[in-house]
Amino acid sequence: QLVVDHKARVRAVDMRPGSANDKAVFNYSHFGKTLPTTIPAGKHIVGDAGYAISDRVVIPYPVVEVMMPEVAWYNYLHSRTRITVERAIEMIKNRFRMFKVPLNQKADPKESRTETEEMGRIIAACLVLHNILIDLRDPTDIIAEEFPDGL
Repeated sequence: QLVVDHKARVRAVDMRPGSANDKAVFNYSHFGKTLPTTIPAGKHIVGDAGYAISDRVVIPYPVVEVMMPEVAWYNYLHSRTRITVERAIEMIKNRFRMFKVPLNQKADPKESRTETEEMGRIIAACLVLHNILIDLRDPTDIIAEEFPDGL
């Protein structure tokens, strides 16, 4: 689970197996548990349809064949906002090429720390560096064709 702000800085991350359901990961994450005290009343985070709607989380309306124009417009704006997460992921992959391929996470019973634990530390370090590079306005950019309209 990755939470980013409008500048694509990582604000929260929770690493779980890929088989984990979005809603469960969110509910068990530190961010999910502290959301009411982290996000002020009247402010929201944007989640995809895998999350549960709440007073602090907005999700898209289910897509149906006939939608009211207001609902379709909301879903459009919602998807445009969520692109920031995709942009952040692409920026991270471009800055740290190791994320372009599946990560080796095999546990070695002879080692006190598993490769998975070590990989978690490496990922966290890369995310911290990503935020620093954004704050320093590092010119590393993503391919414009992937995100039209400058998103």
